[in-house]
Amino acid sequence: MNRSDRSDGSIHPFDDALAVWHMSGQADSIPLIINGDVRLGVALEGREREASIARGGDGMAAEFHGGYFSVPSAYEEQLNLSGTEMSLCVRVRDFSGTWNAPLAGKYGGEEEASYFLGNTGVKIEADAGQSAERKEKAFFHAEQDTSPIKQPETPAPLLKFTWGGNLPEETVEWLNHYPYNSPVLVHEANQGVLHIGAPMAHGCAPEWHDVIVRFTGPKLQLFVDGVLLDEEYPIGTLRQNAVPFLIGAAMNRGVPAAGFNGQIDHVALWPRALNDGEIITLSGGPAVAAGSESRFLGLRHPVRLHWRPRGHNKKVGDCFPYFDGEKLHVFYLTIRRSSHSKWQGGHGGLQVEHMTTKDLLHWDFLPMAVPISDQWEGWHGTGSCILHEGVYYLFFPTLTCMPKSRPGGIQLAVSADGVHFVKQDPRPLLEGGDADVFKDASGLFHLITFSERPGAERTELAHFVSSDLRQWQQQDAPILTNDDIKNHLYCPNYFEWNGWHYIVAGCKSTIWKSKQPFGPWQMQRPSTPDSSYVPKSAAFFGNRRIQIGWVSDNPGSWGGDIIIRELVQDEEGRLGVKFPSELIPPEKEPLPLPFTALTSAAFGSAERIELKPGGNMAIATLEHAPKNAHITVRVTPKSGLGRFGLCLRGSGEYADGCELQFDLANRCVQFSRPKDGMPGDGTSARITDVDEITEPFSLELVADGHIIHACIGNRRTLAVRDASEGSRLFFFAQGCEAVFDSIRICPLC
Repeated sequence: MNRSDRSDGSIHPFDDALAVWHMSGQADSIPLIINGDVRLGVALEGREREASIARGGDGMAAEFHGGYFSVPSAYEEQLNLSGTEMSLCVRVRDFSGTWNAPLAGKYGGEEEASYFLGNTGVKIEADAGQSAERKEKAFFHAEQDTSPIKQPETPAPLLKFTWGGNLPEETVEWLNHYPYNSPVLVHEANQGVLHIGAPMAHGCAPEWHDVIVRFTGPKLQLFVDGVLLDEEYPIGTLRQNAVPFLIGAAMNRGVPAAGFNGQIDHVALWPRALNDGEIITLSGGPAVAAGSESRFLGLRHPVRLHWRPRGHNKKVGDCFPYFDGEKLHVFYLTIRRSSHSKWQGGHGGLQVEHMTTKDLLHWDFLPMAVPISDQWEGWHGTGSCILHEGVYYLFFPTLTCMPKSRPGGIQLAVSADGVHFVKQDPRPLLEGGDADVFKDASGLFHLITFSERPGAERTELAHFVSSDLRQWQQQDAPILTNDDIKNHLYCPNYFEWNGWHYIVAGCKSTIWKSKQPFGPWQMQRPSTPDSSYVPKSAAFFGNRRIQIGWVSDNPGSWGGDIIIRELVQDEEGRLGVKFPSELIPPEKEPLPLPFTALTSAAFGSAERIELKPGGNMAIATLEHAPKNAHITVRVTPKSGLGRFGLCLRGSGEYADGCELQFDLANRCVQFSRPKDGMPGDGTSARITDVDEITEPFSLELVADGHIIHACIGNRRTLAVRDASEGSRLFFFAQGCEAVFDSIRICPLC
């Protein structure tokens, strides 16, 4: 249907499409050739017909049983797209629900891919010569939701799209030498292919879906039913090829390979990027898209002691909070594909998102603050925000994927409303990486950034000053140097609090303090009061400071869930952390749980447990403990320098669970798992120099979903990801005696 055919003269996205196939059997602008078992002109009825017409269709569909469509060779060049924009729309339903068949586009193996929707199948993917690395490839490109630790034994069906392009030579060269890359990413960079995808288990097999792929230049995005489910970040232009355009099949070594069983209402192709409104129109309108959002993404998680954005392959990296006097702004890096987007291992494709709160209870989720908006931008890093004369200045580093023609460095974006940010020229503003900006008592602005001179045996924080936040002058001396080359001063955070000045830097938050604004600096002991990664803090109402870091999805991986803490300070200026009271989840009345002594050296009740192991292991348990709970207990270590603690979500005779272990000899606390009925060896969730555990101390635990939090003496905290399913709460001691009293266990609402 053309615009002239509409009685109201309205404009529809189909009007300027390069090609639209309505599958009615009537003449489209580009005819279709039937190959095999596929039938045009299948009439839809009832709601299916209404839904088709509401999206611009005609109520007719094609039905596939292993057949496919091709187009006459005279039209192939017309469909051979190039440039940095395109869109593809397919309204489709898969009878099997597996989404494991080709749907539409131009694919002839990865070295000849241009644009292709659907799973090309095992036979087709084999021509990439990467069979030994398929499992690794699946991790990068078909990652399932990592918010629960345990993955389903049978992964959800995955709808895929493959993009093939011509990359600049300098980018290919750079990616081949990028230090964190895997062989799979290097191979795909050399082939010029990217993959996006989304799990489709949320709909039953015969359900219709509006699938739209949009290539904007800097982004490649997959929408299903109006909801953005995945995105990648291409570099270069679409690859033109001699591969035929097919619907329901893909080329495999020169031969069409089909296999789709289902129906297609319409297929449309544009040599431009559709806008958001057009995508909503093609997906049935705002109401349909709004309903689809909760189906595909789920409800938004409440912000508690931890939080994670929605999305099947989306998690959080570094955060940089800022308090403007009215709201706490939390800027955070979002990660897809475990930081392996844009052919990069470890950091690729990071963007800066934004949320705010006035009370830690109610949160507003704002538009993305700093997207990837140019192809040369590899990723954005950890930065800082400051308000000056009614304008928000957001500083952040950007890595370049085109080092010969577009340098990276510290960038600036500004906002008049604290919501919408605009990147500023020149780009970069300064050389440097992760940055922090602050104002001194005289009104002069300071910027500090990690620096490592070639061949140096120490790292340092370079120091710049400015009167207007735009023109910066580097100072001769760094603000801080660190002789420990292994403890890099990444992601610095400078602040003053109650007459003390602090610099917090490094992945595990080493703290330096001084009574003077610029040193001399003294490293705090303990230097890391919390187990969170890359924590940064901001002021808050009532002379409080709120700290935001993250806990990883898996040991050694980067990014996961936001972890929120509150700083505390003693008379010597030493910083500690505790739980912000507002973020403790709502709870029910405490439970009196049955006590069981598993060894003869354990004594007690639901309120008080005493362990006297002697030379053996003492274990007791409280039965039928809730999986999600708020637990408080007073702990008194006694004779000996052994290990003691609790094990949540336990099972068996101390066989499994999430163990919180206190090691008196080494003054450390760590999460671990029982090992052969004994205390475990520990995990990455570990804090040291915990002097608090040598005397009686308060212990607070919050087991909330897939994260367990612990707070010791309202000064030290740690968190771990956990998927244990047991219902026993163990208490154990080995090599020392311990008393647990005032035990209070409240299920979470």
